[in-house]
Amino acid sequence: MLHGRESELVAIGRVLAGARAGDGGVLALRGEPGIGKSALLDAAIATARAAAPGAAPGTAPMRVLRAVGVEAESALAYATLHQLLLPLLDHADVLPPPQRRALDCAFGLAESEPAAPGEPAAPGETAGATPFLVGVAALTLLSEAAGERPLLCVVDDLQWADAASRDALAFAARRLRAEPIALLLGIRDDEAVPVDTAGIAELRLTGLGDGDASALLDERWGNRVAPATREALMRVTGGNPLALIELPGALTGWQLAGHDPAREPLPLAGELEQAFLERARRRGPAVQRLLLLAAAEGSGQLATIRAAADLLELDASALDSAGLAELVHVDGAMVAFHHPLVRSAVYHGASAADRRAAHAALARSGVGDDSRRAWHRAAAAEGPDEEVARELECSAEKTLRRSGHAAAAAELARAAELTSDEPLRVRRLLGAADAAWHGGDTGRALALLDAAEGRAEPGDDVAQLDVRLLRGLIEQRSGIPEESVALLVPAAEEAVAIDPHRAVRLLNAAADSAFHAGDLTVMDQLAGLAQRMAPLAEGDDAEVLRLMLARVAMAQEEHPQPLPAELAAALERLDAPESLARAGGLAWGVGEYDLGRRLRARSVAQARTRGAAGTLAWALAGVVVDDLMRGDFATAEANAQEALRLARETGQPNTACLHAATLGNLALLRGREEEGVAQLAAVLEEAMRRRLAHPLTSVRAALADAALARGRADEAVAQFEQMWRGGPVPHHPGIAHYSLAAFVEASVRAGRPEACRDLFAGYEEWVLRTGAMPMLAQLDRCRALYAEDPAEAERLFERSLELHAGNDQRFDEARTELLFGEFLRRERRRVDARVHLRAALDTFERIGAPVWAERARAELRASGETARRRDPSTIDQLTPQELQIVRSVAGGAMNREVAAQLFISPRTVDYHLRKVFRKLGISSRAELIRLELQEPVR
Repeated sequence: MLHGRESELVAIGRVLAGARAGDGGVLALRGEPGIGKSALLDAAIATARAAAPGAAPGTAPMRVLRAVGVEAESALAYATLHQLLLPLLDHADVLPPPQRRALDCAFGLAESEPAAPGEPAAPGETAGATPFLVGVAALTLLSEAAGERPLLCVVDDLQWADAASRDALAFAARRLRAEPIALLLGIRDDEAVPVDTAGIAELRLTGLGDGDASALLDERWGNRVAPATREALMRVTGGNPLALIELPGALTGWQLAGHDPAREPLPLAGELEQAFLERARRRGPAVQRLLLLAAAEGSGQLATIRAAADLLELDASALDSAGLAELVHVDGAMVAFHHPLVRSAVYHGASAADRRAAHAALARSGVGDDSRRAWHRAAAAEGPDEEVARELECSAEKTLRRSGHAAAAAELARAAELTSDEPLRVRRLLGAADAAWHGGDTGRALALLDAAEGRAEPGDDVAQLDVRLLRGLIEQRSGIPEESVALLVPAAEEAVAIDPHRAVRLLNAAADSAFHAGDLTVMDQLAGLAQRMAPLAEGDDAEVLRLMLARVAMAQEEHPQPLPAELAAALERLDAPESLARAGGLAWGVGEYDLGRRLRARSVAQARTRGAAGTLAWALAGVVVDDLMRGDFATAEANAQEALRLARETGQPNTACLHAATLGNLALLRGREEEGVAQLAAVLEEAMRRRLAHPLTSVRAALADAALARGRADEAVAQFEQMWRGGPVPHHPGIAHYSLAAFVEASVRAGRPEACRDLFAGYEEWVLRTGAMPMLAQLDRCRALYAEDPAEAERLFERSLELHAGNDQRFDEARTELLFGEFLRRERRRVDARVHLRAALDTFERIGAPVWAERARAELRASGETARRRDPSTIDQLTPQELQIVRSVAGGAMNREVAAQLFISPRTVDYHLRKVFRKLGISSRAELIRLELQEPVR
């Protein structure tokens, strides 16, 4: 029985009961070695396999899947996940083809394609089984299994699971809300292997109280432990259950009887290991070598251990003898140690020579897969060995195609250690650094980059370029973009004469970094580089470079020409999500809004199809801008929330900061002032610390616009002035220019029209160069506000509305209607004013901008008309994720397709659809589609 764990059992019981009721949950049990995590997990399994309390007779128990992280397999990608899902793989044909292929590639059941040459993908992505496709495949498979009966998944010793498995399990854990699945995790405290459980409920286990500790000693040792020894054991073990059970066995009879005090253990885990090691050493040398083979093999495969034992002329049958039962036991084809500390004691207690001999035998056994064999050969090597290093490198290439970045990084780093040729060693260190970064381990990546840079020979220009490219990308996405610019621009200059392909990658990365840093001073330099590279570039790179040059030409020519039709057509044929997103941003910059919108939408669609979550996180930023410009605030919020989650999950804090700024702005626009101000304050602090010009400028613009909507024009002007001053972090010119129309409005309303007159001239020139109709409409609105002649102002307002009519930027059009109505009311033309004020109010209410609607309503009241408040649509009740699902279903997607697009399970889609049907008072998908078409979801 379990002593002193009543509250822990209650907490576990709640998770199991929730899963039985269809409300999935996850709980992590964390504590020191021997504290009782495994015992609690065993108790949970026993509870799950029994009928639910109060269940009807014949109710099926929960299905149980269990896996245990093994230290020896922590460098083998997806080893723990494979162990967990193995009983379900016969039913993997239920998965959509991309997910099935991803899972097969991850588990080595199919070969994935090598990464195509080109710019680096976002962190966590390869051309093969992307981590998010593997994660959603695992979630879908678990969800399908839980459809038959509720499911309990148990993963013990998670700290030793490979990083790819931990990521996939974390992915699933965050998406179990609508699943009849309970996930229980056992995590050993280990500073060397930290496990992040952010967002997961955690239960920390402590030692037993004196009463329970004494009861456990009685149960295991009876009256053989004298009172004085009992007190000493309870004191020195801190109530650790395993120590209470095992340490008395390491004491002499005199100590048990209390005649010789038990020594203080330092530390507890080390003391336990020493106790287990002493038990192993009581056996003969042959048995010790056999135990070492089992410990070195790690996975418990009896066939592999037996084959290696034959090579060393050892009798493997001894593992199943009664004499070793307290250390190991054989269960069918598997060998398991009594406790992970036993394995650790046996392995680390052996000499280095004996460990190398064990690994060499395991490598020569001919049993097991290539990755394990390569690792055993590497562990057996005493010094540089190119054959072994090459084998590890080949294994790493396969591991990368399965998206096992952390495992590949370890393989390549070890291969580098075994390499004597310095240029080759540097190349392998660079590969390890790149794999570590794509695996989300930035600290490890930088350490490996330092090692590579320190060993690179002065004439190895390619290696130096690769070091700078990777450092620049790390700074761009998780550091300080300004420093990325300083690294990448000179590197791109140098690369033109060395390697055109690398030059293009460096140029693209430098341009992205300059944009994020708001440093447009380097654009002329980058334009010159683009001109030199254009004849050398091929494929997607060539088309994106042509577009970049077109943008430069637009800024330089007195009369810019429209984008050539054949270039626009070529851009429409781009396929890679990264290229599509970059081209969409450039098209937007030259005023080709419709083209930019189509390219960005395709980028997002392609990223979803490929499971490229890292790319999707930053590609969605452009789509959110398009949503905002259309006044589709609810969709913008849904997309931004998804993007924020993905950016955090793929280790892109700078992208996450940008999306957080957008969400703060949307909270203000949608009337949630307290929430928006708090979120923007947090973004402001982080953006200042990271010197992120884009989110910083966005925060200032959002706060200014919110003040303007509430009639606080002076406050809005102050925010805009602070934005343009910049301070320690310069403003982002593109964002600042786009918000200048609001600055003009704020300055005029505050009675300070001169506040931005100097800036207006540059803004006017910029708008005329783009020639984009939405911006021309904004420009005429600004001119109307500045106009001193009422007739001229009226003419400009009318022309602005005519230009608005040619595009779908409803929010901006409503603001022009509002300003025109306010102008007409001040001119005492109340009847004419009401036409425009009603139009503004109607749009603000329809798109969900309550603060702006209230301003329009107040103006309408001042004109002598009282407007009835619009009843909120039932669609307004939808959550962001429900809204995304509604959008996809309205587009004709089935549940499985929606699930694949949104990285959730089909069951979760069904769960949310049922809630949507209840909220909207409908009962079919057809009604939902009709409703969505009749009233666009905000």
